[in-house]
Amino acid sequence: MRGIVVGLGGWGSSWTRVIRDGGWDIAAWVDVNPAALERAVRDLGAEPGSCYAALDEALGSADADAAFIFTPPDKGRARDIIAAMDAGLHVLADKPLTTSPDEMAAILEAHLRSNVKLMIGQNYRWYPGSELMRRTIEADELGRLGYMTVYYHMAENMRGHHIVEMPHGLVLGMCVHHLDIMRFAIGAEPDTIWAKTWNPPWSWTKADACAECVMTFPGSVTANYFAGWAAHYGETDWYGRWHLEFEHGALLTDGVKSSIIRDGQQTEIDGQEVAIPGGRGRHPESSSGSAIDIPTYTRRGVLREFTSAIEEDRTPECSIEDNVKTLQMAFGIIEAAKREE
Repeated sequence: MRGIVVGLGGWGSSWTRVIRDGGWDIAAWVDVNPAALERAVRDLGAEPGSCYAALDEALGSADADAAFIFTPPDKGRARDIIAAMDAGLHVLADKPLTTSPDEMAAILEAHLRSNVKLMIGQNYRWYPGSELMRRTIEADELGRLGYMTVYYHMAENMRGHHIVEMPHGLVLGMCVHHLDIMRFAIGAEPDTIWAKTWNPPWSWTKADACAECVMTFPGSVTANYFAGWAAHYGETDWYGRWHLEFEHGALLTDGVKSSIIRDGQQTEIDGQEVAIPGGRGRHPESSSGSAIDIPTYTRRGVLREFTSAIEEDRTPECSIEDNVKTLQMAFGIIEAAKREE
């Protein structure tokens, strides 16, 4: 199959390698920045004649089955998603879908009138820890889930990145990953959300760089969630640290390495032992025994799901109908935090 890649910054360029490795041909390369197109020609092997400054130009010239959209969410992503769907192309878009509830509704409306697949790249579902949490909850392996504590804390500094200026960059640009994992693992959306956000004086973002939330899910399950980009000590990885307490034990995970505690005994579980969502493979190791780069691996899982959904003519995991529920959680945090100001 052939695809159009829209947005050739660092993330879009790295995704392009995953797309090509996944068996797709790139029919067109789109970026408003001429320097990005020059880099695509120089570093990614793009043909100059297949490079365009706007998606509309590519849609009128290139024969493609799908569009892969990695433009900033607050700078035209919704417009490009709708244009691609209106042209009859399937779409795989980076998260967040958008930063605006009105744009979210417009994208959903455009999708409902189309006959194409629209999948959002929530690749954290493809971490082994996500499937382990979901499986443990569904199978009632440790009894009823009571509460979870999720802690994400990094000193990440992305000065020069669009997320510096992005409204609610932490919540919409990063927390959507963790919120999507919660929904995926618990199998439900929260009934209530309390939240507070703030920005330390040394923050590199214009929007608040820290968020604290308490959410209640059906069955009186409580999620205590902290996320921050202002750490000097005790950093987590991007996935964060997850601690779930059940009636008869506990589950700890950082996304790849996990532990289950039952009857005072702790069992270590590495990623190889946990099936990835939908049974589409397992967390691999290289021939040398070292772990494969997990961000690349999870994006490959997203691409396989997108490709299979097109070939099998079915709704993909992380479809827009599913993903708007994650985005509504993020908007709920933003609104709840405003009430605390």
